[in-house]
Amino acid sequence: MLLASHLSPGQHVTAIGIRYEIAADALARCHVIGDGREEAVADGKFSTAIAAGLVTADDLGGEIGEVTEGLIPGRTDDAQITLFDSSGVAIQDVVCAHHAWLAAEAAGAGVVVQIGDHTPTD
Repeated sequence: MLLASHLSPGQHVTAIGIRYEIAADALARCHVIGDGREEAVADGKFSTAIAAGLVTADDLGGEIGEVTEGLIPGRTDDAQITLFDSSGVAIQDVVCAHHAWLAAEAAGAGVVVQIGDHTPTD
């Protein structure tokens, strides 16, 4: 488990996995960005800090899409500890996989694997 004492100024944590992998007090020390607001507050790692009474839903820094679009900053100063709470938004996974596929295809990398009787098509 990641504890508050493991965190250092300026550090970034990308949290992918089970909800209870990060201590609630560690989450409270971080500027948390979720993959989706509802997911982070209701069922993400951030929800454990809310349940512990250490933060409120309003303390969530925003969504990753807002950061990538330049609508909000991901980090507001060099000492800030940032954390990306990836709870799993399926459409984001699909878009990332599509971009990875296109990049691999453009680079001539990767291997197409046939599974069962399905034949890949263009």
